[in-house]
Amino acid sequence: MDTTEYLPESLIALVDRADVLEKAGKVDDAVSLYERWLQAYPSDTAFAAYFNLAALHFKAGRIGLAQAALRATLKSNPNFQPARARCVEPTIDDRRPMAARASYGHQQLKIAWLGHATAFQCQRVREVLDQLPAATAEHLVFAWGQDIPTGAQDISALSDDAAACKLRGLEVDVLIDMMVWNAECRPGIVAYHPASLVLSWTPNPEPSGMQAMDAVLVDGDTLAPAGEAYFEEKLLRLESAGPGSAEHGAFLLQQLESLIGQAALQLPLRATSPIPKPAELAYLTAPQAQGRRYVIVAPPFHHASAGIRVLYELQKWLVRAGYDALVCTWFAGYPIESFADDIVIYPEVAPGNLLQAKRVVRYILNAPGKLGNGEKTYGKEELLVAYNTEMAPYADGLSLQVPATEPFFYNKDGQRDKDAFYAGKGLNLHLHPPHCLEISKTFPATRRQLADFLRTVNTLYTYDDFTMLAHEAKICGCKVVLISATGEKEPVLLSYVPTIDEFRVQLNRFIEITQKL
Repeated sequence: MDTTEYLPESLIALVDRADVLEKAGKVDDAVSLYERWLQAYPSDTAFAAYFNLAALHFKAGRIGLAQAALRATLKSNPNFQPARARCVEPTIDDRRPMAARASYGHQQLKIAWLGHATAFQCQRVREVLDQLPAATAEHLVFAWGQDIPTGAQDISALSDDAAACKLRGLEVDVLIDMMVWNAECRPGIVAYHPASLVLSWTPNPEPSGMQAMDAVLVDGDTLAPAGEAYFEEKLLRLESAGPGSAEHGAFLLQQLESLIGQAALQLPLRATSPIPKPAELAYLTAPQAQGRRYVIVAPPFHHASAGIRVLYELQKWLVRAGYDALVCTWFAGYPIESFADDIVIYPEVAPGNLLQAKRVVRYILNAPGKLGNGEKTYGKEELLVAYNTEMAPYADGLSLQVPATEPFFYNKDGQRDKDAFYAGKGLNLHLHPPHCLEISKTFPATRRQLADFLRTVNTLYTYDDFTMLAHEAKICGCKVVLISATGEKEPVLLSYVPTIDEFRVQLNRFIEITQKL
């Protein structure tokens, strides 16, 4: 279905670009393009973006995500018939037990409970489960924080995507999120929709605002009927046995099992076909050590340093690839004998072989000798790896451009009423216009605030000739001007950044070569 007839000319080029990416087999890149559209452009065109997203998800076999996109299309434009023709509505006449309907084919439902260790529901659920005389489902409890309840699995050390992958690997039929929206909640796990059905159950029900949340469980009269209008999720009311009664918790759980087991939820099960994995999870293996461990030597983390962010992100990508990897801050007095069998990765600024490692990778993030202690020469046995093509002349023919720019850096139409300058690793010659605001390590205070700030900037003047900030400013719609050490001004063009698939090729080759050291 061609949606361009509904669009202004400014968006037709974007659709054409997405079509090119799709035909080139880069479906995830095309998806990202439409997701940026939804963030940047008015809601009256959102239905077209959602409909095209649905087509891409269907092509990639992500049936659940495709249906969710079609429902979003109809929410944006209820009269858009092409979406209505493909959208599958929930069926209400299938009364078989959910375990028989779900794609996992379990004879007994597998229900997972998710919450912080201090959450009221999380503290009680294990105790209540023990009171059930004969559970008709298998119950698992996953918690994070201190004082993990007895019988619960501790996922404190797992990232959101790793925790979601763990739930997928366990073939969970129903996930029940017990968290209210506070500093301890982890909506990133739920956002992956890691089970056939995802529910919320909290002491005071509230809308989640997440497409991944299928329904909200309401305990007794904790939600007044007038409040139902604020929920987009399906509301499932449980009868109360009386707050405070000894049987209260067990009574609710027995109702819950009955509701789920009898398919009274009347919700479409996303697991009727294989659960679609987000692109990030498709490359995430179960955590297990294989090959030699990687040790990345880096300064303490600071969000304002792109080089430091790259080093810490590299550790995450190596773990996702199934390898044990850790970050050590230099000069911390580690016992060097504990790294004897490891592959140690130093940035180009690190002085010498701090850990006296036998297998050394030197990661060239900037021109050798330009920063740090001026190191220009390295050990003969070290493998030199370039960050990008600009650093390739200093390396041994291997590049690894680890992604370090978050998806919230994007362009958006709006008022650009200011200019800015950045000295960074360069020298401030005071040749920028006097009204410019300075970007520094302390302003803006966070990466997200930096992205928001750049979307209000017309021109960024930089004295740093090799900074990721220039690229981030360009993708946020700024003009960028480099002021060289000699005072000359020249425009900065948007640099090429490998796609995520191209980076994964680089990473696989990096692992293949370094494991042979």
